[in-house]
Amino acid sequence: MKIEELNLKQIQIVENVRDFDKKDVDMADLMQSIKDNGLLQPIGVMKTDKAKVYTILYGHRRFIAHQKLGIKTIQAKIYEKKTLNEQLVFNLLENMQRKNPSAIEEGRIISKLLDFGLSEMEIAVRLSTPISKINRSHVLFKRTPEEFRDTIVNAYGPAKLKAGKIPSSVANKIIAMNKSCGIGKKEVRKMFQLAKVGKLNTQKINLMGSLLKSGLTFDETLEKLKTSQIYTLYIPLNKELIEKNCKKYNMGQMELLSKIIYGKLKLTLKP
Repeated sequence: MKIEELNLKQIQIVENVRDFDKKDVDMADLMQSIKDNGLLQPIGVMKTDKAKVYTILYGHRRFIAHQKLGIKTIQAKIYEKKTLNEQLVFNLLENMQRKNPSAIEEGRIISKLLDFGLSEMEIAVRLSTPISKINRSHVLFKRTPEEFRDTIVNAYGPAKLKAGKIPSSVANKIIAMNKSCGIGKKEVRKMFQLAKVGKLNTQKINLMGSLLKSGLTFDETLEKLKTSQIYTLYIPLNKELIEKNCKKYNMGQMELLSKIIYGKLKLTLKP
């Protein structure tokens, strides 16, 4: 692999690869950056059967920005010729590493890579990413109803969400409820609808889990949620008694404590 300054006329775009970047339609910021600072990262191209003619592997936005700015040449890393599937895999992997995609977009890319024959372990190794993260993103993409996928964003700390967006942490909680509480696709879709309008967060989902496990139906749980308030209490409890009773009743700590609070179990856990 070497880096050369190529004329834009020497570079062609394969339609199937370009499709992956169709959402990147706003070029203004990138064009301004190139005008002010030049190209910070070379694009990637591969050799073709024709001498001095190349096919773009990655960097489509940077290439198009150069076209729009009227710049005649661009710096490019030149790779050996690849098959179409190899091009697509190369493009997807590079996008994941360069763009820091949201969890749902990461899952979308992983799903495509799996379709091309890579395993989750192979993807994890090539991206130097824990396989648990690869699996989590893939499950999130696959199990999120299609109409909500584009609403999911990465959100950290107290950052204010845009209207109609769902934090990936909330989406993951909803997906987990599908398995832990046995709710169906209809109920999952209802939870996503509530999250989209800001009526469901991780704390409320935890409360829903406790209510469902206490024996309430899904509809009863939603009604109860309307009149319930979440409180955070810091109470010292006997750790050994909690662990002992979790094993005795075959349940987790939160489920055990919720059953005690709601009077389903008569236990004393004072230290």
